Amino acid sequence: MASICNLNIFRKGSYYMTTDAYNDEQAAKALVNIIGNSRWHAVAFAHGYLAMVNGASDDTAAQIIRLHSDITLRSAKEFV
Repeated sequence: MASICNLNIFRKGSYYMTTDAYNDEQAAKALVNIIGNSRWHAVAFAHGYLAMVNGASDDTAAQIIRLHSDITLRSAKEFV
């Protein structure tokens, strides 16, 4: 078992799992810290979520989501 972002991670088949309970902010930080350069939508949403947690406006969070993915700014604003 390995520890990543203070989460205990183990491999189960082709998946990575955790035995720990974690909140949304911890999950978002884990995504950003591990695969933060990915264009995967979940990672883009994690970047936007963390920006909002740190006080960013809805527009700024939407722009951050847009910068980290192929999601349109309009769709990002609808999500936020």
